[in-house]
Formats: sequence, C-alpha cells, structure tokens
Amino acid sequence: MASLDMGGGGDGEDAKYWDAVELAVEAQKISTSLLQRRLEIGYGRAAKIIDRMEEMGFVGPAEGTKPRKLLITKQDLLELQVGGGGGKSKQKKMNARVDFTPMVDMIMLLVTFFMLCTTLLKPQTMQISMPSDKDDIKQENKSQVAADKAITIILDKDDKIYYFEGKPEEATVYETEYGKDGIRQVLMSKNAEAMKKVAELNREFANKHSSNVKQDEKFREEHKKRLSDIKNADNTPSAIIKATDEATYLNLINALDEMQICFIGKYVIDKIHEQDLDMIKNAVPLKK
Repeated sequence: MASLDMGGGGDGEDAKYWDAVELAVEAQKISTSLLQRRLEIGYGRAAKIIDRMEEMGFVGPAEGTKPRKLLITKQDLLELQVGGGGGKSKQKKMNARVDFTPMVDMIMLLVTFFMLCTTLLKPQTMQISMPSDKDDIKQENKSQVAADKAITIILDKDDKIYYFEGKPEEATVYETEYGKDGIRQVLMSKNAEAMKKVAELNREFANKHSSNVKQDEKFREEHKKRLSDIKNADNTPSAIIKATDEATYLNLINALDEMQICFIGKYVIDKIHEQDLDMIKNAVPLKK
C-alpha cells in the first residue's frame, strides 16, 4: 500500500475521524453516504473526513464515479492504535477484548478431570474386618462381618481360585474356577435373595422413562439408590478377596467383575496370610 502518514493531524481532528477509519477497514469500502448513514453526520463533514483520510494515505484519490481504493489494512490500523504514529496524533486507543472462551473450556476440562479422579479414589467398598460369630457385637463394630455371611476368595497362580465360607479355622477350602460354572455360581447361590430383589427392581424401572430430562434423571437416581440399598443390606454376603504373590492383576479384575455381576455390595481386598496359604494346599480339588 502507499506509505502512511503516521502523524494524524492536530488538535482540530474531527471527533468522528477514527470511527470513520475503523468503519472503512471493517466495511472494506468508503463513501460519503456510508459515513452519513453509519456515523449520523452530514454530507459536508463526511466529505472532509474522506479528504483527510486521502491526505493520510488511508484511501486513494477520487476516480469519478468509481469507489475510492482503500489503502489501509486491519493490521495497519492495529499498529496505529497500539503503537501510535508520533507527532500530534489523537488516535484512539484500541479497545482490546480478550476472548477467554478457550481458557474457560480448559478450566472446565481440568475441573471435570479432577472430579473424576476424586470419584475414582473414593473407596467403593465398606471397611470390614475378619468374620465373627459374636452375638454381643456392638454398634460401632457393625462393619465386622458375621461368620455365616462371609466368603473368602483366594486368587493363586495359573488362574486358580479358591474359596471358603465363615471363619478360617472352621472352614473347608474349595478349589473352583472363574466364570458362570465356578465362583459366580457360588456367589449367586449365597446372594440369591438380593439377586431376586434386583431382578424385581429392574422390572419395575424397565418402563420408567421420561422425555423430561430432570424426571428421567430422578428415575435413574432412585434406581441407583434402591440398588445400593439391596446390595448392602444386612442379610447380604460380604466377600474378602485375597491374592497370592503369583496371582495376576487380571485375576483380581476378574474377581471384582464377579462382585458386580453377582451384585455383591460389600467386599474388600485383604492381605494374604500364611494361614491362607496353608489352607489352599489342603483345598478340595476342582472336579473336572
């Protein structure tokens, strides 16, 4: 473009002058009628502003009925507004507007991420201790598992899995296997009453849907709460999962999956003890 006069006039500069420059850059054209209409000024004043823009090198000279050529770009205007042109210019300071949308989006993502991490870190099991058959158990020790409701599952190498019910010193250890014909069948049998109630609950809520988002959310929350109440009722079993040093993480994941499939709401992962290792050596072998 032609070299710009960076001076910009003196104290007699029209108050609407820089508004007209910004309008020309925004519209990518300039005319007296445009200035009259958008700036609400008269013809004479609009013509003087355009003449001044020509003097400063912002627009080209008049070419008959053809529109004047615009010689200033948005970048040129930005540099004038931010840096100033020296001399006695009364250029307007740029009204900088920072778009915080990306920053807000990032903050929301981080908040969501940390909320998810916090949720995952919360224990999903109740704190339980070893089985007990005491009749005088106190209220503060309610987390202690009743012997007839406890089942201990031991995970070992080569995908072997064992279980026993009740107290270790009185129990018989059985070898079983993963899947529907093994530990799942044992857990379902022990949790039969709860599984029946879960089936009834699911039938009740099968057709409870609403086009209203809030109402539908209420249905889901109610179902979730009632399901949790069933899984954690006093008469449901409590599982103690133990793994030897030679068991794999996949074995543990499979055992935890069985807890969900069989609706076992109370389970804990405990340390393996020498007594447990001795017990599985004398386990009743799996019948092939």
